[in-house]
Amino acid sequence: MNENIALIASLKDEAGMNMVNFLTFNKDFHITSSDPLVYKSRKYRNVTLYLTDRDLLFIEDYNVGERPTSFVFLSRHRSASGIASLTCHSTGNFSPDNSYGGEPTKLGMANPSMLKAYFNELHRNRNFVPDYQITLEATHHGPTSLEGSILFVEIGSGLEQWRDSNASRIVCNCVLDVSSLCPRGSSKVALALGGTHYPDKLNKILLETDFSVAYIATRNNLQFIDDRMIQHMIVRSTERITHVLLDWKGLGKYKRSILDTLEKTDLEIVRI
Repeated sequence: MNENIALIASLKDEAGMNMVNFLTFNKDFHITSSDPLVYKSRKYRNVTLYLTDRDLLFIEDYNVGERPTSFVFLSRHRSASGIASLTCHSTGNFSPDNSYGGEPTKLGMANPSMLKAYFNELHRNRNFVPDYQITLEATHHGPTSLEGSILFVEIGSGLEQWRDSNASRIVCNCVLDVSSLCPRGSSKVALALGGTHYPDKLNKILLETDFSVAYIATRNNLQFIDDRMIQHMIVRSTERITHVLLDWKGLGKYKRSILDTLEKTDLEIVRI
């Protein structure tokens, strides 16, 4: 059975609106008679496109006609490096700081198989976007309270990329392809702890192994990974968590506390 997917784009987000333009001009998404901000497609019947004038990071409730099983946010990506990149990630705040949306110390629901399927689909199309880095991002920012899994797909890192119609085409095609694939649940679903915001080791693992990943906490968030947060990550995933991937060199001074916390679970630990 296909996922019932809500695509969300903001009128304030240039990359998101560029993706909306591709969907409306090339994929038969058209305005419904009841709402000028809701689009449907005759081909992709399990996908509905919603436009909003709100900032995507701060949408904690959304009035959708049919309750979706997954939300996919079509978003710009900002980075001081300015590197052209296509990224994706789950959402949430490990820390009490919710400056960028969501509730403090709360995670949005994650769909590990969808994240893996989209990331792998991007890589299968990498020859069409040769100037872009394709990478996961660590879990960060809101929203956290929507009743459905949340996946951010982003184009970055600046105005040139946000306006790139080819990048929009690839991202949208990958999202729609995944919406039709019904990604199967992995037997190895992991939490990932340690390392940096752009996790090269995890990129490789998702591409080359059976692992999928629900949440990624960088070394800067390890101080907030306690018994409660581990259990929160487990219950907020749509698939059963079986493993923890530890960036061994990226655990720093929190290595002992993380290991002590994980010893209280039945999760299998894998050092990477």
